[in-house]
Amino acid sequence: MKKSLISLTTLITLGFSANYQTEAMNYFNKGNYKKAIQYYQLSCEKDKNINSCLTVGDLSKNILKNDKKSLIYYKKACDLNNKIGCAMSGKILYKFNYKSKAKEYYKKACDLNSPKGCDAMGNFYFKGEMVNKDLKTAFNYYKKSCDLNSPEGCNALGEFYEKGLGTKIDLILARETYAKSCRWGYQKGCNNFNRISQNKRSHR
Repeated sequence: MKKSLISLTTLITLGFSANYQTEAMNYFNKGNYKKAIQYYQLSCEKDKNINSCLTVGDLSKNILKNDKKSLIYYKKACDLNNKIGCAMSGKILYKFNYKSKAKEYYKKACDLNSPKGCDAMGNFYFKGEMVNKDLKTAFNYYKKSCDLNSPEGCNALGEFYEKGLGTKIDLILARETYAKSCRWGYQKGCNNFNRISQNKRSHR
C-alpha cells in the first residue's frame, strides 16, 4: 500500500545521499510521511538528486494533497532534464489553468521522450489550444507518443489514419495502431479495433 503512493521510478535509491536516504526511508516505513518528505527534500535540494525530487513531488501530491508543493519539486526534476518531472509539471500547471506554461513543460517532456508529454502536445495542436490548429503537427506528436508505447497516443494515431487527419487515409495502419493501443489495455483502443475489424469483415 505504501509503495503505491509513489511511482516505481521514484523508489530507485541509487544515487541518494546515504544519510538522507536512510532517514527518509526510516520515516517513510514508519508512516511518518511529513518527516520523510523533509529528508527527501534535502536530498533533492542539496544533492540535486532527481529521484528525491520526484519522490517529494509524489508524496506531496498523494499524501499532503498539496499540488503547489508537488509542482515545485516536479519542476526541480524537470530542471535536471527528467521527463517525468516535466510531464507532471505540465499536468499540474494545466490543472491550474496555466496552459501556456503547461505547454512549455509538456514540450520539454516530449523532447525528452515522455509519451505523456507527446500526447499532450498532440492534443494542443489537434484542438488548436494555445497554438494554431495543425493536424499534421498533431499527427507527428501522436506518432511519436505511439512509438514511445503510449496506448492513448496509439488510439489517437489510429483515428488520424482512419479519418485522414494530417495524413492520408490508411485503414491498415489504423487497425494496427488500434490493436497496439488495445494490447496495452486501453479500452477506447479496443473498441476502435473491434469496430474497424467488424467493418472490414462486413465489406468482404
